[in-house]
Amino acid sequence: MPEISLSVQKLRTAHRKQWLSMFKPFGWEVLDIRYGGVVSRLDTASMRLLEYADGKLERIEELEQERLLYSTTNRFTDKGAGWCSYYYRMASPNVFFHVINPF
Repeated sequence: MPEISLSVQKLRTAHRKQWLSMFKPFGWEVLDIRYGGVVSRLDTASMRLLEYADGKLERIEELEQERLLYSTTNRFTDKGAGWCSYYYRMASPNVFFHVINPF
């Protein structure tokens, strides 16, 4: 995973160079956040796997949870994580975090 993280960071640098050569800088901050999120998640996943491999964790709870499809509902189980194109909804499975759009 550290190698994947380095590759993501190299991709971000190359992408940023291309972006700034073609577009104004506006909007890049969104991609910065997304790339940063990927690198952070890789770091945490790597840490969790190493702790498990070293015997510091008995199990990796995240991997024991029922997997929910990223759609409104699974046609077989009638369960799902929901579908949304808003980042704040995708970044957390917390169903209590809800913002009402006044428009």
